[in-house]
Amino acid sequence: MRVSQPSLSKMVKSLEADLGVVLFERGKRGVKLTSDGDLLYQKCQGIFEGLENLEQEFKNKNLEVSGSLKIGASDNLCNYILPKIFIEFWKKYPQVKVNIFSGTSSQIIGEVSDQKIEFGLFFTRPDEQRFFSEKLARVEFGLVCSSRNVRLRASGFNLKKLQESYFIGSRINDYTGAYPTLKMLEKLGIHPKLFFETNSQETQKKMAMEEYGYTVLPRFMVNKELKEGELLEIKTPQRVGADLFLVRRKSIVLTRQARVFEEFLRNYLKNNQSHLQFQG
Repeated sequence: MRVSQPSLSKMVKSLEADLGVVLFERGKRGVKLTSDGDLLYQKCQGIFEGLENLEQEFKNKNLEVSGSLKIGASDNLCNYILPKIFIEFWKKYPQVKVNIFSGTSSQIIGEVSDQKIEFGLFFTRPDEQRFFSEKLARVEFGLVCSSRNVRLRASGFNLKKLQESYFIGSRINDYTGAYPTLKMLEKLGIHPKLFFETNSQETQKKMAMEEYGYTVLPRFMVNKELKEGELLEIKTPQRVGADLFLVRRKSIVLTRQARVFEEFLRNYLKNNQSHLQFQG
């Protein structure tokens, strides 16, 4: 900082006097921020981020859409929805280099928080105030099992047998509360006792196809297997689904390529809603 220690100490004491608060706790082991000091630090951090964002705004203005686009998404979206979207996106913006992080919602939020990606796409809305979240679409889910699973196939929507069968779902420890498919089961009156847990929905589907219990997946993941008879849909008393959210930090201005992709994504999902529903 090119400021001598005595001068810096004098500046800090002057700031404390002006604000009427103590910013540092001074002890034998050094100094640390007080709660007021931490508040000031957070506010100053926001000011500097604002200045950086202003610079980014000017850089974005009147530039071609190019550069690196870093986003995160649930593995089901990465495998089934985003490839189609990026093919169409690249037809208009071939200079954009895409970098996708695939993971659970908590992992994606961590990437957003650390500014490793610009925004995330998943099925839970974060509670923290520092995040902006936008509902993009409603996605239908279905309760499915192997067509060879005689026990579940014969009984259909039987609460007792569903309770006694393995539910193939996500890892509970990856979420602070009940995750979307567990909430769907609760609405149907199902409270699983036996769990097979994995953070990959592709693995959940493969396990269900091996006659190993049942799972709840987005319909776009299972349309092919349902049509070909590898999976069987267990008809539920009511349709179930989850909202798809776009989540980013409030204090960050997106790069031009990210803003353009956001708008492209909104329009694509609006015009292709059937891709997120059951077909067959």
